[in-house]
Amino acid sequence: IPLYVRSPIACFRNERVNTWPHPDAFLNRSNLVIGESELAVVLKEMGEQEIALEMNRKCAVPEDMWLELTDHYGVPLIWGSDLHAVEDLSAV
Repeated sequence: IPLYVRSPIACFRNERVNTWPHPDAFLNRSNLVIGESELAVVLKEMGEQEIALEMNRKCAVPEDMWLELTDHYGVPLIWGSDLHAVEDLSAV
């Protein structure tokens, strides 16, 4: 988890980064759960850097905690379906 916290923060400090897509991808692949205090560190940085968080139907993060913290730290949210092709519509 410490690397999961440090890595996106390093990316967020790049002026070309404006969104954190698929925030759950690494967690799910690695069977990890991020705690509220660790998530707060990441989202606080996002709020300060004005980085948006992508949430979508495929996103498996615990929405209540994530939404509460994004609101607290002023993180912009992008809601979508994560469709990459017309054929993906059947999965929605």
